[in-house]
Amino acid sequence: MNKFISSLTAVSFLIVSSLYAEKADSENLTKLYIASFDRAPDSAGLEYWLTQLNLSLEDIATSFFEQEEMQEKYPLESSNSEYVNAVYNNLFQHSPDAGGESYWVKELDESSISLSEFTLAVVNGAIGDDATILDNKTTVGLEFVASGSNNIEMSKNIMRNITANPQTLESVLTQIENIDVNSTYYQANASLTLDSYPKDELSEDQKYSLAYMWHEEKLAKEIYLELNKVYPSNQLEKIANNSEVKHIELVENLVEFYDINITNIADYEINYSASELENMAVGKFAIPEIESLYNLLYDKGIASQQASYEVGCMVEVTDIDDLDKFLASSGTNQALIDTFTILRDGSYEHYWAFDAGLKSLGVVDGCCSLSSEYCHLEYPQSDKGNKGKR
Repeated sequence: MNKFISSLTAVSFLIVSSLYAEKADSENLTKLYIASFDRAPDSAGLEYWLTQLNLSLEDIATSFFEQEEMQEKYPLESSNSEYVNAVYNNLFQHSPDAGGESYWVKELDESSISLSEFTLAVVNGAIGDDATILDNKTTVGLEFVASGSNNIEMSKNIMRNITANPQTLESVLTQIENIDVNSTYYQANASLTLDSYPKDELSEDQKYSLAYMWHEEKLAKEIYLELNKVYPSNQLEKIANNSEVKHIELVENLVEFYDINITNIADYEINYSASELENMAVGKFAIPEIESLYNLLYDKGIASQQASYEVGCMVEVTDIDDLDKFLASSGTNQALIDTFTILRDGSYEHYWAFDAGLKSLGVVDGCCSLSSEYCHLEYPQSDKGNKGKR
């Protein structure tokens, strides 16, 4: 056995032998999440594992292999070589050198160590630039948890470009600081590759649903920004600029895909015009009932900060009701279904953001204080914390 392998054997023995007694804490669990799932921990998931006081860190690493996410990422047919390479790339953004890979694969093939023991040994054995990269990723993971987010898509995205360069760390920390976790990161960055969808013929009702939802998303963005000028708040500004802008774009992409006109509702056959939509003035809409609703909501919202949040509750419930109706009429058109589902998921998040805003002002019942029409405790709350295993 050469000197490199002898040293690696000694180091791995010391590392592995210390794992069984190691108590789980936020930092070492964050590293385990990075190594296993290639992402930051979600807040609820980390909270769950920290409450499992009877489990050591190695026990938790073993339990990770029982999780659906882990089984999807590493199917049973995956080889030990594939897993070794995956863990190194998850942690350090590179594959192991030939000697290291050969050593670990041999140990795993001979069952000298388990997959969970290997994972923790690599985590604890990081040196040099690898240790710096892992430290940077851990800092990001802990900040993500502190933000309270349970958004899995975001937890993956923020880890993608972190290196040993401190500038990559600062860039991602700024990103976490500036994103309102009550407004879903996925919603703000969602996109559909429409070329992969069949171009099913749209019925007149389906064309109208696209036209209506584009205008309704425009209403949401503009009412929030106009009210934010009077009563600045994180909810109004972030939801408008992070999510509603993207929602408008999602619907407009579908309008362009089908090349229909949504500024002249009487004649959809006129071709799509980006300039017509872009030049439509704030508070102006091609659908009269939406323009009337905008005016009504604006008049209500400028009365107070509380009223501005109440308008948010009203807008999001209206969106969800309309999206439920339009989803029911989407038939088998998957492009419509996926687009409207993304919009509805965003509206669920926004509803709870405005609910939280009202409660921060002392309105104990939040959106429910308006009336039963706007009280929807059944709406999903993805960022409120699912206590199940993650």
